[in-house]
Amino acid sequence: MLFFLLFAKVGCKDRVGQEEIKIRAVNNSGSAVTRVFMFSMDFGDLQPKDSSEYKVLEYNPLKDDSLIYLFHGGTNHARYLQMPNHGAGHYTYSIDSLKNRIVYVSLLFDR
Repeated sequence: MLFFLLFAKVGCKDRVGQEEIKIRAVNNSGSAVTRVFMFSMDFGDLQPKDSSEYKVLEYNPLKDDSLIYLFHGGTNHARYLQMPNHGAGHYTYSIDSLKNRIVYVSLLFDR
């Protein structure tokens, strides 16, 4: 009986880890951006071609924003983000460009 409970607990823990959605930000624009926030989580400053670390997405639609916020060229920028659409896995939000005071972001499913 004890073996079964121990096995069930470990199995649940492994399964929960597999169901996590992890996200990161990559700056594919030619400009440095600072104070990058996505889903109310801080991703720091990103130089051109920089990447943040993956973070577990713990999104609560009642208190978190489905937005990316960043600072560039003396201006705060924000844009709504597409939610990850493949379920569990690793996702990259790519900051593709900043043109005409608009930030262009694409979502990529890594694995």
